[in-house]
Amino acid sequence: MSLSWNATHRNVIASGSADTRVKLWDVNTCQCIETLEHHTDKVQSVRWNPQETNVLLTGSFDKTFALLDVRSPAAVAKGNVAVDVECLAWNPHSPQNFLVATEDGMVKYYDALKISQGPIFRLGAHGSGVAALTFSPDLPNVFATGSDEKTVKVWEIGADNKPSNVLSIDHQEKVFCLSFLPSEPHLLATGGKKGKLK
Repeated sequence: MSLSWNATHRNVIASGSADTRVKLWDVNTCQCIETLEHHTDKVQSVRWNPQETNVLLTGSFDKTFALLDVRSPAAVAKGNVAVDVECLAWNPHSPQNFLVATEDGMVKYYDALKISQGPIFRLGAHGSGVAALTFSPDLPNVFATGSDEKTVKVWEIGADNKPSNVLSIDHQEKVFCLSFLPSEPHLLATGGKKGKLK
């Protein structure tokens, strides 16, 4: 259901599966090198931290997200949300912070060192599930969300750690994926239900 390449260990990829497991794979040998079983339902999203590349963030339909260092996989820090986790994103400009998006249209922003204190902010980003979420690699604290309600929105996190909506686009179909182009920070590609790329 989800894949994430490790930026430092280029032969390692993490996978999240409908069988509730997270697996780490060595692509050179095509072998599973670790199986993690800290979720109880489908694992919808897995993301390596962009700076601390042994740290993995996972999100599940069991209404939890989890943070762990794969060198000590038994020590899992978990957070709870009200509904299924749809997608996750690390902030590349502040790599101890991450977003959790859920099927009710909510996006929550966390500090990895303070999960137990709850989110830094809660954002009602959309009226239905947030199916796509990405940070801009070039524009600090800018992220985009895409939804089942056929909209794409671009947000900026201000100095007060509060998000503001800077752009809303009617996509005309359900949005499933988003990606900023690294060399052109104002260019965002979107993919939707009808197989169209915009």
